[in-house]
Amino acid sequence: MGKIGEKEVLSVLEKQAVDSSVDLHWWAFNPNNKQDSILFVHGGPGNHSQYFKAWLQMYPEYTASFGWLSYDQRGCGLSKERYELSHDNNVDDLQIMIRQIEASGHNISAVMGHSYGATLVYESFIKNKDIDKKLILVGRSPDLLTPANRNMMIDLLLLKLFQEDAYKKLEMDLQSLFDLPSNELWEKKQKIRSELKHTDKRSLFYWANLSVKDKYEKIKELVNIDEDQSVFRDVAGTMNDPNNPRPHFDIKKLTQPALHILGYYDFLMGGDYFKQSSCSSYIAESFMFSGHYPHLEEPGKFILSINKFLES
Repeated sequence: MGKIGEKEVLSVLEKQAVDSSVDLHWWAFNPNNKQDSILFVHGGPGNHSQYFKAWLQMYPEYTASFGWLSYDQRGCGLSKERYELSHDNNVDDLQIMIRQIEASGHNISAVMGHSYGATLVYESFIKNKDIDKKLILVGRSPDLLTPANRNMMIDLLLLKLFQEDAYKKLEMDLQSLFDLPSNELWEKKQKIRSELKHTDKRSLFYWANLSVKDKYEKIKELVNIDEDQSVFRDVAGTMNDPNNPRPHFDIKKLTQPALHILGYYDFLMGGDYFKQSSCSSYIAESFMFSGHYPHLEEPGKFILSINKFLES
């Protein structure tokens, strides 16, 4: 192996310095000046936290017992600069944002991740076992394979329902689709997704309560910040590297107390087989009237569960 020149070393160090000082847009909402705040890590990739901030302002019950903090991930929402987009960078950014936010005087008692955000929280806590925080995982499957396969199933169902001819072309290859290596399966999924004409119907698989879904959609319209599909493509693409496999969900690897909430009707994440349980410092709760957004669909139960968890 050849030696790395001094200029190349400096270039690498400069790049690391830029990434390690990443300054993403973040916000605090604590109208009742509560001592404890929860850091919310949004889903995506390519989504943002601004819809949740607007939701909190419209529904004061969420801030009766604790405050909320959040930030927009790289290239998302009000964090306009793109930096270098990758899943690993997002995992590392969480640590940086915890330090930055606490340095400004806020007390983070727990870190909550929703959907992809729950993956970031879990992997960051595994990587940094010295994080002295509780973690809350919401809308996240306990395994990696279920959401990957069910995402594909949703697209195939939409093809079958609305584009029968396109589905028939795939019909003979259905088994081989799921036997592809992860990187090739990702490419195939993207091709199928690009042919879908009714992607707006996908959200019906995410909700149990359609009236709450309507409220969520209206708030997103008011916020008027689009999800960035290019960020989704770039970040999600780095999560399917067969040479750099991501850690499988194993609660025993966590050293911090964890609360795991999943909606029974969350088809994407396998909520129909998720079991309520409790062992040592891990609590798993199934919300029976929720889909992918239990923190919005069952607010009373959600807030009660969080309060109990923070007090334990």
